[in-house]
Amino acid sequence: MKRSDGSKSTVERAIEIARIGTATSIPEIRTQLREEHYENVETETSGLTIKEQLKKLIAGRQERSVRVT
Repeated sequence: MKRSDGSKSTVERAIEIARIGTATSIPEIRTQLREEHYENVETETSGLTIKEQLKKLIAGRQERSVRVT
């Protein structure tokens, strides 16, 4: 669900950060979300499914980065 201002939801942005950002952990993703003024960061990123998805995205990004260098 989009936020009222039309921007990405907390979960959408967390996935984007995990996929293409520089965060290397869920706490780093949460910090970035808070810095970007997202609300309910802990609640939105605490579920088992979203945590697993974020970890896989971070690992995949890191793996791709290692192969490129």
